[in-house]
Amino acid sequence: GFIELGETPEDAAKRELKEETNLNGEVIKLLGHCSHFNSIFGDILLIGMLMKIENWVQLKAGDDASEAKLFDINNCPELAFECHNKIFLMYKKQIK
Repeated sequence: GFIELGETPEDAAKRELKEETNLNGEVIKLLGHCSHFNSIFGDILLIGMLMKIENWVQLKAGDDASEAKLFDINNCPELAFECHNKIFLMYKKQIK
């Protein structure tokens, strides 16, 4: 998702988490960033944040996804975008 005008990156992360997964979380730390060019929006900066989620019971897909489910970290499906893969690798390094 995108940061809205007047919104902090942390607030945007919490809002997007809720919109996309129906989960509530708190930002723990910045994982890193990655940029890429998008033919619609131009240059996009992705910011990866580590989130603490207390309750996973309410997990469900947002309106732009067909499903939401958990995967074993070592057996995840391939992600659609290279920047998402890079941020996922940043996450895996953080939890080692």
